[in-house]
Parts: sequence; C-alpha cells; structure tokens
Amino acid sequence: MPLKFQRTTRIFRGQLDVAPLFCVLFPLAFFTVFHHLLVLPAGTRLTLTATTNLPAALSPGEPFEILSIDHHERLFFENQPIEPASLLERLRLIAAGPRRVRTVVLETDAAVRQGRVQEVVSLIRASGVEFIVFSAGTPVTGRR
Repeated sequence: MPLKFQRTTRIFRGQLDVAPLFCVLFPLAFFTVFHHLLVLPAGTRLTLTATTNLPAALSPGEPFEILSIDHHERLFFENQPIEPASLLERLRLIAAGPRRVRTVVLETDAAVRQGRVQEVVSLIRASGVEFIVFSAGTPVTGRR
C-alpha cells in the first residue's frame, strides 16, 4: 500500500517582492557599466626627470604615440609590455597607417642607462617615425 504524504507547500499566489531582485540587479548593472573605471590600467610607474614642459614640444591636434622605458629597462607601448622586434613592426604599421602618426613621445625613467635610450631611439628611427619627443617632467596625459 503506497504511502500518501500531505503537501505542505502551496503555489505562490501573493504579490511578488521585487526588492531582492533589484538588490542583485543594481550592483550587477553598476559593475557592468563602470568596470573600466574600477580596474587599474596595465603599465608601470615612471620617475621622470623634471626639466621642461612637454606640451610646448607638440603642435596642437597632432597625433602621437607614447613609448615608455621603466627602471628595469623594459619597453611599454600603449600601456602594454612589448619586445623590441614587435615594437619595430607596430611603429612601422602606425607610421604608414591611416592616422599617419609622425611623432613618438619617449618617456624614460631617471634610472635608465643612456645606451638603452640610444638603442630605442635607433629602433624608432628605423621604423620610419619622423619625430621623437623626449618627455621630461610629468607623464603625458590626455592624449589623442
């Protein structure tokens, strides 16, 4: 003889409470919209020597790219570490691309050897970029 159990649950027929739903969806929407502001960009901190003001060296509206060398003498292009061979190819593409970037701003840490700077300068010249601006003072912000 089969046992019969009495049901203690009933189908919900009341009014739906949306507060818990919004408590989950609002933070989810917030982090989805503002996630790019909450994550730090890739890159490294540079200690630049303060001598001149950079904006005077660039003409207004001129497109440029920033190349950085940190105190470990690693190269950073577009806030990403890059190898010299890859950098040469990227600079060639940018120099011949539709934006025709003619200027590279070179930011170097105060502890970088002069020989390493000369190697990078010769690499930039080999890529076809016409102008190299040496950044001194505060890092370049608000580019493009």
